[in-house]
Amino acid sequence: MKDITFFHMNEKDFSNKIYKDLYSTKIDLYDLRETYIMCHLDVLDEISKRLPNHREDKLYYLGNGNYHYLTLVLLARLKEPFTLITFDHHNDAHYFPFPEMTSCGSWIQKALERLDLMKEVIIIGANADDMKVDFSEKLFFLSEENISKKTLEEVSHSIQTENIYISVDRDFLSEREVQTNWDQGSHQLSDLLWAIQLISKNHKLIGADVCGDIIWDFRTLNQYTMQSTLEKSIRVNKKIFESLSLQL
Repeated sequence: MKDITFFHMNEKDFSNKIYKDLYSTKIDLYDLRETYIMCHLDVLDEISKRLPNHREDKLYYLGNGNYHYLTLVLLARLKEPFTLITFDHHNDAHYFPFPEMTSCGSWIQKALERLDLMKEVIIIGANADDMKVDFSEKLFFLSEENISKKTLEEVSHSIQTENIYISVDRDFLSEREVQTNWDQGSHQLSDLLWAIQLISKNHKLIGADVCGDIIWDFRTLNQYTMQSTLEKSIRVNKKIFESLSLQL
């Protein structure tokens, strides 16, 4: 399996210990303030400076889905035209009223504004009610309700660039497969792994990341059993990264 870089965003988050056998590099970012859910663009620039320039890491684990905006930092490092493909139960391309900031729900909007090399964005798995956005002709949706072998093949053939980048939020998956802090889709892990393989086979995967880890709070502690939840999480993460590694 390819080397995996883990973004350690929260000092109190023990996921860095849970996944210690999965990642090869850890980047500590928990000293940065005001990064939960939303983040100032200056802080993103600081995060970018902390990434090693001498290595071409291609697989990243971002932790909780509230840090999904970290994908923006990784996309900005790419040197060739590419298409972004996200597997996500939510549309992260919503309008955000603060131009000097981004968030876990608006980072795709910021990417479309700032990244000339990103030619298209394809969001796969969002709820149909969450796809109301009209600001970019580069943005395409395949709703959760319309995912099938035929539609995924159509998506794959429609991609205009050779290079693709895949970003996976685990809330694309059913709660039976893995648990997150957000409402989730209905897909099995096998559905996701198969979709990654199908879309990647006609293109060159140049990078990927995964998020959607669970944060333990009053609600989740009362809703889930920690041991079994963590065992599922480790198993799911490993299989997703193994699938992505095979395509890189």
